[in-house]
Order: sequence, then structure tokens, then C-alpha cells
Amino acid sequence: MSRRGAFAAAVTLTATIAVATGSSADGVASAAAPRAAAQTAVELTLVDQTPWVHAGDEFSVALALSIASLSYMSATPADLELAEERQRSALALGAARHDATFHSLFESVLGRILHFRGDDAGAVDCYRRAREIAARTGDEFAERIALNQIGWSRIAAGEPQPELFTRALELSLRLRNEDGDAYALEGLAGSAAVVGDVERAGLLLGAAQALRARTGLHEQRSYVTYQSFVDAVLATDRAAEFEAARIVGRRMPRQAVLEFALDPATSIPRPSELISRSTPGLRVP
Repeated sequence: MSRRGAFAAAVTLTATIAVATGSSADGVASAAAPRAAAQTAVELTLVDQTPWVHAGDEFSVALALSIASLSYMSATPADLELAEERQRSALALGAARHDATFHSLFESVLGRILHFRGDDAGAVDCYRRAREIAARTGDEFAERIALNQIGWSRIAAGEPQPELFTRALELSLRLRNEDGDAYALEGLAGSAAVVGDVERAGLLLGAAQALRARTGLHEQRSYVTYQSFVDAVLATDRAAEFEAARIVGRRMPRQAVLEFALDPATSIPRPSELISRSTPGLRVP
């Protein structure tokens, strides 16, 4: 079976399991027992009994191991120990390391697992390796993912670097990847919230949510990275200010959103400026 075939089969099976076990938009299954059984099915089907294992297709085995890792990470409750074990096994295979795109993506996945296990230093090391691999080979898609992960690690440390998300947004625009645009906007919103720029945070988050709703991707997210900072802001006396800005962000034309996001010096637009016109001057692919 080809690499594409193996990957498609793995992704298809994982999606089928998510539907069969009643996964909701926030990644919580309706019952833990069916999900546990599904995890076993993933292992048996993808790793132990697949044609590519018997054919000696090492690259496809790496893909299967990584999909198994992701399924363990998304289980309720997550089995992070097995997730890490499977992901490290995937990375240990030479075929995976020889494909720069998947090597970078596998490092990013391992970083997420280590983050959830409390090893933030190890996670950041993985993200940085992922970015270096992607940048070295010119893989803008994988680099965008790594940039977002590094950016969120800086937010978690209380030292936001919004330029990481700005770069991720630039790459996403070049790739015409609207899902990537939304991830970058959410990261910029989180960066603003950490430093107390509540209006900017609300506006960017509202714009990201509108983008997800328009592309049909809003309900497909397994977890919401930004929820912790939203909850923190809503618990303060600036909650109304944040929500008002979020409403403005949802109404902003796409061009105006991107101009605002890419230029930190851009001031918060008034709602009346947004309803009647789109902001000129920025050419968006």
C-alpha cells in the first residue's frame, strides 16, 4: 500500500472511531468504555495486522503508530503514556525521519503529548526541532504548525511572542489555508490577553470564531486552546469590554481583520467603520 493510501486509511479509521464513540466538539466521548475498545481496534488494525507491516513498509508503519498515538491522546481519559510510547516509536523509524514533512509533524505531535504530561521544556524542544526541520526544507505548512505550538508555549510561560503567530498567519495566507488563519488569530488573541490588551484579544478571537463558522470547521476542533485565557478575562471587571470587542471582531470583513492582525500598530476600529465598508490597502491571496 502506498504512503498516501496508508495515511488515508489511518485517518479514515480514526474519524470513524470518533463518530462511533460519540465524540463531541470539545473532545469528550459519551462513554469511556466504547472509546477504550476503539483504541484497541486502532492498535490491532493499524499496527499489528496491516498489509504495510507484513510488506515491510516502514514509512506506513510510522504513520500507523502516529495515528494510534493521536487516538490515545484523544481518549477519555487520555492514555498519555501509551501515546508517547507510540509516537516515539514512530519517530525512531528511519523512514519517518527521512521525510521532512512527517518528521516535523511527528515532532509537533510528540511536543503536544509532552506538554500534556507536564514536560514543558521537552515539549518546546520538540516544537523547535519541528520548526527547524520544516524551515530547512521549505515546508511552510509544517512550519506554521510548529510556530503556533511554540507561540502557545510562550503564552503558557507568561512571555508571549506574538511575532510567532504573525509569521504563522503570513505562511497560512500564502498557503490559502483558512483553518491556519484561524489558529494564528487565536494565538494573537491569547498573546494580547496575557499582556492585558483585552480589546485586541476580544476582537481577534471574534474574528477567528467567525472564520471557523464560515468555513464549517468550528465544530471539528477536539479541544479549544484559548479557553483558559477567555475564562480568565471573563472573570475580571473587563469582561464586558472583551465581549463587546469580540462582537466587533465577528463582524469585521476579512481584509480588515488581517490588516489589524498583521500590524500591531493598527488601532481598534469603531463598529461603524466596519459595518459600512471593508478596509482597503491590503491585498489578500
